[in-house]
Amino acid sequence: MTIQEINSFPGFWTHWEPASCQPGCQCEQDRGAEFGFRQPTNAISSLAFFACATFILTLSMKYTTKTGLLSAVSVLVLGFASVFFHASLSKFGEIFEAIASYHLLLLFTFEALERATVPTHSSATIPWRLIHIISTLITGAIVSVWTGLEHILFGMLSVGLLLAQTRACRSPRAVVDAKWFMPGLLLFLCGVGLWAADKSAFTCHPASWIQLHSLWHATCALSIACLYLSNHGSFIASKRSIRSV
Repeated sequence: MTIQEINSFPGFWTHWEPASCQPGCQCEQDRGAEFGFRQPTNAISSLAFFACATFILTLSMKYTTKTGLLSAVSVLVLGFASVFFHASLSKFGEIFEAIASYHLLLLFTFEALERATVPTHSSATIPWRLIHIISTLITGAIVSVWTGLEHILFGMLSVGLLLAQTRACRSPRAVVDAKWFMPGLLLFLCGVGLWAADKSAFTCHPASWIQLHSLWHATCALSIACLYLSNHGSFIASKRSIRSV
């Protein structure tokens, strides 16, 4: 069998409904015929989320943070979703990744609001977890019907998280380690710039094994780790000081 015949052989992913961004999902060219993964560089770089989930889980198990396990599992699911999407470039993968990212953004948003809310008779009974689940289902339903809105929803939820986290940092009630908030924000903004540049004709090199979108994955994973430390850093520090006594 010649190279041309191998490269023209229909791969496993060709039987899946293509993503709405096809053709041209990110800059990296489709290498499915050669490697099985259609965007191997972007898929492999998604392992950064696995490293982030391991980091959060390790801290959670060591210091028994309140929502560590849920956060770690959410980041892990996002990692799986990102790998699957870049491996398949399928519509299912596209929606899976979008919902996983919305779930994580909403998780951190409502956690920040819960920490920042001054306990009163009315606010003490706010079912933040239920609101989180319902919000994830609603955004998931929207993106499933209108896949073209996924980036708009992501942007809106990111702004919502920024506002909620800023409120938590300023709240006298919330125990937030603010020194991790700004690095996390800067990493995320840097990642957004890399994501946008990946789609530019000036910086896009489809055949290259170095892709800006893969760096977006890395900066996102680091910003998630910083956000987690921002929310739980003070608690972890107090645990450390107690153990050292």
